[in-house]
Amino acid sequence: MSVQTLIVACRGKGKKACAKRAKAWAKRNGFRYGKVDCKTKTCRLRQVPPKRFCKGTFRTITMSKRSGVKAVVGKRKLRA
Repeated sequence: MSVQTLIVACRGKGKKACAKRAKAWAKRNGFRYGKVDCKTKTCRLRQVPPKRFCKGTFRTITMSKRSGVKAVVGKRKLRA
């Protein structure tokens, strides 16, 4: 299973602060941290496009309960 997206919970300090915290966590833990998609309660950092995964294999797992970070993981397609 590979990480497709990181989901970071916002802690009530606004989208800008949430995006900054999400990028910092991703950088500290060796993930990509470019563009951030922020909603009202979460920020998402896409690691790999979903088209590179097999359909029906996506699951959400908790990466860090303390930091409020979850990840969408799935099985990667084999390269042809």
